[in-house]
Amino acid sequence: MKKILFLFSIIGTVSFADDIRISSQLEKDLSEKQTVELYVLLKNHNKTNTYKSSNFLEKRQNHIRFLRENSTYSRQQIEQTLKNFTENYKFYWINNSLWARMESSKAREFLKSEFIEKAYSDEKQKLKLPNPEPETKQIQATEWGIDKVNAPDVWALGITGQGILIAGQ
Repeated sequence: MKKILFLFSIIGTVSFADDIRISSQLEKDLSEKQTVELYVLLKNHNKTNTYKSSNFLEKRQNHIRFLRENSTYSRQQIEQTLKNFTENYKFYWINNSLWARMESSKAREFLKSEFIEKAYSDEKQKLKLPNPEPETKQIQATEWGIDKVNAPDVWALGITGQGILIAGQ
């Protein structure tokens, strides 16, 4: 009995892990649309770059080389599989990812690849912008920064800074 429960728990874990790799929006698009646009993060194959040097330029060049090598390796692993599903795709070396447009049925099959870390729907996102501060209706005869630091409130207390020595002048 314990073996059967153990087997079911493993099966449940594996099927749950597949669901985690696909975003909820992409899952919705796959079921509703015939053609989807995917944004896919590929698994990193190299360990994080720990190049030690005091030269900033060398560190940056080494890190860029690392990113390109990692992306090239990932691309070689998945490109042939990808060509079987679509011709519309583009790789991005900077974060080891790709964009693709394909039919939903083919996308489901493609997303089973072992080289995929996470897949998202590539749809336009709307950013929430902060509410702008209301404009003051009074005429500002002083520079805008004076009001930002609440200088008029300080002046109203009688503090003007008169008689203060700054930088030995």
